[in-house]
Amino acid sequence: MSSPFAFAAAPDAPDWENAEIFQINKEPGRVFSLPFASKEGALKKDWLKSDYVLSLNGTWKFNYVKKPEDRPVDFYKESFDVSKWADIKVPSNWQLQGFGIPIYENVRYPFIKDQPRVTTEPPKNWTAYEYRNPVGSYKRSFTLPENFKDREIFAHFGGVESAFYLWINGQKVGYSQGSYLPAEFNITKFLKPGKNTISTEVYRWSDGSYLECQDFWRLSGMFRDVLLYSTPSVELRDFSFKTELDDQYENATISLTGYVHNYGKTSTTGGLTAELLDPAGQTVWSDKEANIHTTPGKDSKVTFHAKLDQPAKWTAETPNLYTLVLSTMDTAGKTTSVHRHQVGFRNISFSDKGEFLINGKMVIARGVNRHETDPDDGRAVSRKSMERDIELFKQFNVNFVRMSHYPNHPYFYELCNKYGIYVMDEANIESHGYGYGADSVSHKPNFRAAHIERGKRMALRDRNHPSVVFWSLGNEGGAGDNYAVTGAAIRELNTGIPIHYERFGHGSKHDDVDSVMYPGVGNLNHEGAKKTSRPFFVCEYAHAMGNAIGHLDEYVEAFEKHPRLIGGCIWDWVDQGLRVKNRSGKPAPDGKEFFYAYGGDFGDTPNFGDFCLNGVIDSDHNPVAKSYQVKYCYQPADFSFENGTLKLRNEFFHIDIAEGHEILWRVEANGSEQAKGSIEVPSTQPWQWSDLNLKLPKINAPAGAEVFLNVALVRKEDAPYLEKGHVVAYEQFELTSPAAKPVSNLASLGNVTLDKTSDKTVLKAPGAKVAFSIDNQSGLPVSYFANGKEYLSSGTSVQPWFFRAPGSNDKGFKNRWYGNGLNQLEHELVNLQEVKVDGAKQLIVNVKSTGNGGFYIETSTAYTLLGDGTLIVDSVFSPSDENAELPYRGHRFYLSKELENVQYFGRGPEENYYDRRNSQKIGRYETTVTDLYESYAKPQFNGNRDQTRWLSLTDDSGKGLLVNAATEMSFTALHMDDNGMVDIRHPEDIKVLDDVVLTLSDKSFGLGGNSCGPGTMGQYQLKGSATLRFSLTPVSSTKEAADKALRSLPVGPSVILKRAGGSEANFSISDGSEAAINYAQNGKNMGKVTHGQPIKLGKGGTFIVKAETTRAIPGVRTQREFEKLVGREGWTAKASSEEAGGEDASKVLDGKLNTHWHTQWRNNVPNHPHTLSINFGEALTFKGVKLTGRSDEPNGRFKQIDIETSSDGKNWKKVKSASLPNTSKPQNVTFGKTVKASHIRIISRSSYGPQKEFASLAEFTIIE
Repeated sequence: MSSPFAFAAAPDAPDWENAEIFQINKEPGRVFSLPFASKEGALKKDWLKSDYVLSLNGTWKFNYVKKPEDRPVDFYKESFDVSKWADIKVPSNWQLQGFGIPIYENVRYPFIKDQPRVTTEPPKNWTAYEYRNPVGSYKRSFTLPENFKDREIFAHFGGVESAFYLWINGQKVGYSQGSYLPAEFNITKFLKPGKNTISTEVYRWSDGSYLECQDFWRLSGMFRDVLLYSTPSVELRDFSFKTELDDQYENATISLTGYVHNYGKTSTTGGLTAELLDPAGQTVWSDKEANIHTTPGKDSKVTFHAKLDQPAKWTAETPNLYTLVLSTMDTAGKTTSVHRHQVGFRNISFSDKGEFLINGKMVIARGVNRHETDPDDGRAVSRKSMERDIELFKQFNVNFVRMSHYPNHPYFYELCNKYGIYVMDEANIESHGYGYGADSVSHKPNFRAAHIERGKRMALRDRNHPSVVFWSLGNEGGAGDNYAVTGAAIRELNTGIPIHYERFGHGSKHDDVDSVMYPGVGNLNHEGAKKTSRPFFVCEYAHAMGNAIGHLDEYVEAFEKHPRLIGGCIWDWVDQGLRVKNRSGKPAPDGKEFFYAYGGDFGDTPNFGDFCLNGVIDSDHNPVAKSYQVKYCYQPADFSFENGTLKLRNEFFHIDIAEGHEILWRVEANGSEQAKGSIEVPSTQPWQWSDLNLKLPKINAPAGAEVFLNVALVRKEDAPYLEKGHVVAYEQFELTSPAAKPVSNLASLGNVTLDKTSDKTVLKAPGAKVAFSIDNQSGLPVSYFANGKEYLSSGTSVQPWFFRAPGSNDKGFKNRWYGNGLNQLEHELVNLQEVKVDGAKQLIVNVKSTGNGGFYIETSTAYTLLGDGTLIVDSVFSPSDENAELPYRGHRFYLSKELENVQYFGRGPEENYYDRRNSQKIGRYETTVTDLYESYAKPQFNGNRDQTRWLSLTDDSGKGLLVNAATEMSFTALHMDDNGMVDIRHPEDIKVLDDVVLTLSDKSFGLGGNSCGPGTMGQYQLKGSATLRFSLTPVSSTKEAADKALRSLPVGPSVILKRAGGSEANFSISDGSEAAINYAQNGKNMGKVTHGQPIKLGKGGTFIVKAETTRAIPGVRTQREFEKLVGREGWTAKASSEEAGGEDASKVLDGKLNTHWHTQWRNNVPNHPHTLSINFGEALTFKGVKLTGRSDEPNGRFKQIDIETSSDGKNWKKVKSASLPNTSKPQNVTFGKTVKASHIRIISRSSYGPQKEFASLAEFTIIE
């Protein structure tokens, strides 16, 4: 590696390793506009079909080498034979045409960073070691059209990554860097009559790659249109169209500036005509300058000014487009070329409150970040793909897109203009790999001109698009002067468009808006509450990686609450997977014969794994479950229903919501339609409420049926990409529901028996021909026989279940899940006994599920069999650590494969979770176990349905099981289990089971966005004890299931008991009542405790609690073990070294197994010995200590320790030396005698883990 200060290019450095050479003979930046032969052609033809355009898209000859020195240096010569070279299509990325290796990276450069060099030797395992800097050589021939004769000819390359040279007919024309903006060259003097050859030499990496360190696949080649176009010798090279609206936003002034260039050799005059056509195609303004004097090689500036009364305004909701037609004329007045451009009348400003205003009205960015990506063609995206994205933007209520992190294809801007999408246009500048500090190339003078050029060319190309409402100077490249001068250069263009750059920080004079990435909701509300006129924009949030987009509702609520919060862009729009045929030859669970590749799948090293799979939609640009949460949260309407009055709020920004919309409503009971109708939407201006004239009929719902009102704002006529009937916004309200009829006489359901053998306890309902069996050794159910079939899969048992296959956003939790051993709990029967119930049989089973580090969960379950075969399962789950996060709290079944058909009443139809469920409405849905699988390119937990009241699993004849929740539950029903999805790269690798794996939980753990951003919010986490009650009933049809789901079973409440402090426990009742409880301690009846009274734990032991009830079936009796705790009030801890910010010494006394003390590890790491000291505050008598190691990983766990005690904290006496095992389970270290001391210290002499210098501990206490 060279010195970090030796950044200047070597004297003999190639152009592509010289930061100050980024273009040779390249035309200046300009508006993207191609010439037409006539006004008629300009108005009717696509620009690729212009008479003055020759497309060179198609087949080229191609040669690929791994490093520059192997390239065919003379290939551009006309005599060089390329007939045996491979063919390659253009546009394309050559890695996806079979040449070289795609590399997915985020922050790191795929080569050794040694700017401006890109060929410094990397480690041998890096892809760049062998593929040092691949070069692609392209060549083809062409013949100029006859109408190009005697005109200037330009070569246009829409996008080439990352640097290239151009030759025409063996003559070198020029060189270009900057992959995402056009490179144009005047090739007139290099051409000849007849057949011509064009050759390009494309380098995968160049010094320009230091400014293209974006989070995407690192691909190469000519990936956008390549074409030739011809102009007259005096041509309109560039133009700027700018409008201003008056203070009432009614009338407009127009400022048009044209730059007419003379490419000839003599001075001459020409003319320019400007016409403006309204959306109907009628000319509303025109002007002409007939005598423009031009000088060879220079621009002549022409300006037009005009006023236009009441033009149709452009907004995302009213995308009224005008067409600007500009015609150049020769000295005789003959038209020589015609240009056209979409333009619009819109004004951008900010209010005194910091609001983002378009035409004087507030707008909130309901936005996404968008990479250009296609699973087959990489960044060579087709027009069809671009149109698909716009279609989904409109259908899913997206109104704003950030071009992350580079200017996009010109056609996409035209689509945004036409269909109404606000655009943040971003310069192709990101030097993330050099960080944000002094090393950032944003500070380096040798890169300054390149920064300016990239920003300025972007603004010149796109400044006339009405959809462009922000410039962004780039992404994650530090905040050096190079960005400041780039912003200044853009301001000099006077575009009237504000500037954004997140790294400048708040209040910067170099941009116009404060910006941030991935804030928490609390921080966002804090920023929003500040009284300032400076807007606040969230350029990236709600990282959509894998199973994602949790608590999006809270973000949008903050945007709507605070005026200065002008919205944000979800990261990001589309997964960036690349399609690869399944390598195993097996289909995925959903039948796909391919998978979406991510980092590492091509052997690319280094790589950033599956971090490219973070889209709202999948890699094939199709919506998935999480897409619908975006649609719902971004919907432009809100509803309320109070006291029988339905109201609507218009959350559009520029239109009356009555325009083109109507309301449809529907009342359902237990998922069946009861009534429906439509309502005319009253005139309602943006952000105003209106009453809707809803008159509901009397609803005669069956007893026990939940009744819901569903309302939807729909299109009443077709609109672009929105067909008549398209649901724009929707909501659901619960109506008064008739009470269920309880089963009053259990004996009337039939007889129930209990048989006990040496290995099983069997409950039978002979009349229903149902038998339920529990294994006497494990206490786990092993059989449920009904309908003449065994429904539990052979060799399996129903187990308490508390784990899910970690998802992309679980990284903040999964180490603690694994640390507590949730994935490998060992179940142990504590107690199994019968409880007498009139008309039924009940078994109480207590199971202890033990994990790691002393963590365990006690499950108390009452299994009650009724005479009709209904089995009631009533459970209380009690973790030893009430602060431990549990992804599930329930039971897992392996059921017969015949139970493929699913009907459920809950949230749907798409999968949903605690913090991503509001988009899915409660209803009755029919599906299959196979279809409940939600495919993620990187397998993880999936398929959950939240707030489910009941579900049925049936075979093709309709026979099966009804699972009916006492209140509500979450469920998954899949042909795979969670352990089978852990650490699996692709869906084809998932072990698909014949069994139906049914998991039931009281709730679902939320999703959050911790793949890059805040984790699951506290209110959506599952912590501590919980109850779950449901019943299993054999059914013969889905109708029977739906009917039986409405009945109420007379079961009393259950009790949660948990420690409230050192010597007390509190209880709560499952039904929220204030029932009294009876409890026993260590087999002794302790009497009754009323609501609000604590239970004294005394010396601890076994506690059994049950609620008093008058119902026929008692709730489960909860059993818990509580050890006597040593009171640690007044104890303090300090250490010789500790890591600030959450790993200080006090953590060993906080009672939480998921926190720990750790020696300093970020900077200035000290070596052993390390000392942890505890001050009891008084003299205590004890015989040893209990030490609990960290649960998430072994780093720092004690190996060799000495223990010393003291009576004054100054004079110490060794009482024990010990060797400890590498475990998170509590370790008792006894002294062999009793000691009395006020202080104790542990001296760590050595530790476990790869970093041997560390020390850590989760919990400390003494043994009395």
